[in-house]
Amino acid sequence: MNNLAKNYLSLVMLIAISTLVLWSSTAQSIERKYNDQGEKTFTYTQEFIFHHQKYQNVILSDFITESIDINNGPDTQLVHFLSAILADDFEWWLGLWSIETQQDWTQKLAINKAQRTFHYWKGRFNKNTVAQLQDFIVLGQRVLIGVELKNIASEYYLIPFTLENNRWRIDQPFMDSLLYKKLKNNIIKS
Repeated sequence: MNNLAKNYLSLVMLIAISTLVLWSSTAQSIERKYNDQGEKTFTYTQEFIFHHQKYQNVILSDFITESIDINNGPDTQLVHFLSAILADDFEWWLGLWSIETQQDWTQKLAINKAQRTFHYWKGRFNKNTVAQLQDFIVLGQRVLIGVELKNIASEYYLIPFTLENNRWRIDQPFMDSLLYKKLKNNIIKS
């Protein structure tokens, strides 16, 4: 190798090493300037307006024995919901839930989510249970109905309905939301 080639190679190596040293010292200075502040949180507050009415001594007693294609409002759908449980009609009961809920339960077929939920409600409501309407709440495009089921013990349920294809359907995804949980706690405390 001639002298010129050696000098050229030495120059290239020197530039490469200088660049590496310069980059390394820059990276170290950046690291020194960076000080982890740790995980922090902030609260985002949003105000929701809802209209709340209280039922006055409304006890449900006129249950039906089979599915009727009528949709006279969410409170009528609640009667259908409870009627389907009394009739032990899973398909009727399932049809009262939103499409999104039904699709979610179809995806959870392995754990039998829909059947388990149906049996949960059958354990809460039977022919000896008194169903008393408590609250009627309008929140945007949803209506929530508070019902107290009185059997051996008394339990309060706030059932959200959403208008879907001109039908009021029970909205399980909304029940999972933080807004629903806060609203339910607010209603129970009042």
